[in-house]
Amino acid sequence: MDNQASSALTLKEILLGITDSLNQAQHKLRNMAPYDEYGRPNTMYQIPYLDFNLQVTSEFESIPQTTAPLTESVINPRALPQKQAMFFRPAKPKSQSSNTSTEVVSTISGRFIATIPNEGVPQIILRCNYQTPVLAPSGTVYEVPLEVVIENAAGEKMSGMRVEYNFNEDKTTLINGVAVTTPPTFDTQEMLTDGNGIALNTVYLDAVDYNSGKTLFFDINAGTILKKISISKL
Repeated sequence: MDNQASSALTLKEILLGITDSLNQAQHKLRNMAPYDEYGRPNTMYQIPYLDFNLQVTSEFESIPQTTAPLTESVINPRALPQKQAMFFRPAKPKSQSSNTSTEVVSTISGRFIATIPNEGVPQIILRCNYQTPVLAPSGTVYEVPLEVVIENAAGEKMSGMRVEYNFNEDKTTLINGVAVTTPPTFDTQEMLTDGNGIALNTVYLDAVDYNSGKTLFFDINAGTILKKISISKL
């Protein structure tokens, strides 16, 4: 009984274990040699989907919740809130005994389906280019022309793509060891690419921060495609 209890898993662990094994199997199949030692083509395999059917025993466990680490000698289970967690373990073979059992045996069924990356369309590529910062007539800020080009792996320019611009203040402070005097600003925080897949924006840097040699980090994204750039004085 102890061995079975120790092998209890959460549903998340079960599914992740199946997916990990599936990925390993597909990786081995994908890396098979295309030809054998005699030069004959090998049969290549793919796993389009995987059906699974698991019979498990469900069990609940109450887990005390604490807000701070406590030694075992000072923990009072009755004074702590309890969290219910469900675990699963392989079902026992059916016994011929007529004894009544309180265990609940469940069946978990499902299917893992292989999907093409990026839904089968060519991969989106985001490129960023910025020009040398130029001191504005006011003398308090530097202007940095910033060009974003979006295209796919086939070389097609992606028009109408929404581009978002953000200053990464946390990373900037971490790298420089001190916060910037004035956070950078943009002409606009978001815009759409034109017919050539280009979005032109301008970044305004505080002259004190730029001249002091600070490195400023920016995150530029189009949907889930993210590009990170940094600007600093050479």
